[in-house]
Amino acid sequence: PPLAAASDVQSAQQAMNVTMLHWGFHAWAIYALVGLSLAYFTYSRGLPLTIRSVFYPFFGNRIYSWVGDVIDIFAVLATVFGLATSLGFGVQQVASGLSFVLGIDNGLVTQVSLIAGITLIATISVVSGIQKGVKFLSEMNMRIAVGLLLIIIILGPTVFILNSFIQNTGSYVSHLLTWSPFVGTFIARISKGRTIRQFILGVLIVPTIVTCHWLSAFGSVSILEVMNGNTAIADAVQNDVSTALFVFLETIPFTEAISVLAMCYSLHIGFSQDLKKKKEAEKANTATQAILNSSTNKITSKTNDKVK
Repeated sequence: PPLAAASDVQSAQQAMNVTMLHWGFHAWAIYALVGLSLAYFTYSRGLPLTIRSVFYPFFGNRIYSWVGDVIDIFAVLATVFGLATSLGFGVQQVASGLSFVLGIDNGLVTQVSLIAGITLIATISVVSGIQKGVKFLSEMNMRIAVGLLLIIIILGPTVFILNSFIQNTGSYVSHLLTWSPFVGTFIARISKGRTIRQFILGVLIVPTIVTCHWLSAFGSVSILEVMNGNTAIADAVQNDVSTALFVFLETIPFTEAISVLAMCYSLHIGFSQDLKKKKEAEKANTATQAILNSSTNKITSKTNDKVK
């Protein structure tokens, strides 16, 4: 655990180091492991693009039986529970942003309305297909995220952020594991035709660098404000963490405009989470139906044998 005294430079560096440890290489390595396994067995061995295919070396053709169905169901349930947490936090953050910027009450009615709106848009996206709605939401989400990051770097203490990035990179596995079935499947789906070297570079190196830049821009500036005597961000984290982002943005020029952009980003994350939940629920229903059909066929077969 960190041993430095609170509110000094060493403790700030240790705080960012621990954050990088949690969300750096090993985080993306979990996704890379699942994604590479799925990609190999799907595109090189011709197996289905599901988690059961990863267990082919252990179970062989039994992955097509109830054993494989159980594996897929567990993967779906783990993903759904992980996504539910992220969706709930995203809705809470958007509601707090609306209250912080526009003065709208962030109570239960607002949060339920946001969930309903996100669900509606996600449903439309699913119906429109992967190449239209899903692709549009994913690409728009990345554009907003990159735009928000560049705004913070340019309008904030640029030199301090860049220095922090270099220093920080030098030095909830459970949450990552619950996401790995979906993220791994998605990565495998878009990696067809890539070499293993290209896969590792695209999944492990590039996202880690972007993540470190993001954490340096937002985390280091927040710590700098606290070290300079402005404890508003720390107080927001203690009192209501969903408002911390918007309190942080008050330290950046054009606060209201950037806050609206941040809310749009949170909304896009919410759309993505709800969309993923719908897809995973469909997979769960399919896998469950497969188990029921398999059991029914076995019972029918045994009954026919007895009749004969």
